[in-house]
Amino acid sequence: MRKVILFLIAFIILGTYVNRLDSSLIKYPAEALVVVPEGQTTSSVLGALQAAREASSGTAARTKAQFEDPKSDLAIAAYQHYLKGLIPAGEWSCYFHIIDKESKWNPLAQNPTSTAFGIGQFIDNTWEIVDSEKTSNPYYQIDAMIKYVKLIYGDGCNAWDFKNKRGWY
Repeated sequence: MRKVILFLIAFIILGTYVNRLDSSLIKYPAEALVVVPEGQTTSSVLGALQAAREASSGTAARTKAQFEDPKSDLAIAAYQHYLKGLIPAGEWSCYFHIIDKESKWNPLAQNPTSTAFGIGQFIDNTWEIVDSEKTSNPYYQIDAMIKYVKLIYGDGCNAWDFKNKRGWY
């Protein structure tokens, strides 16, 4: 536990002194998203449209839809939409850049040389820092990533700046 606390303190100190890069980062264009009711799976856009039509009007904008292929374009769009609902618009491109570099939005991505896993490529100790358990659920991974980034760096753009300089975050 002492090592985890020291690790956390070191990251807080490092994250505090990270300089921001210039704000000329590439902005990701908004993409259309088909909302699928929570717990329902789909593998096609047509299926998603059908599900959206049949969904009640109470379906939340931040739906945690499940997909047969968690790496599909439709799944990635849902993860991006979910993330956008949780963070300020000014941080979208920073988080997107981190995730593109870390996992390409693959919630099952596994680093072959470490325990790094998932969308944010957390190592086992990182899950402990944010008081979460390693999971293949992309939405819980995104929640944990946001919690970690806020805890260590303050915001997504500080984390992206640090990653650019060090190659990890």
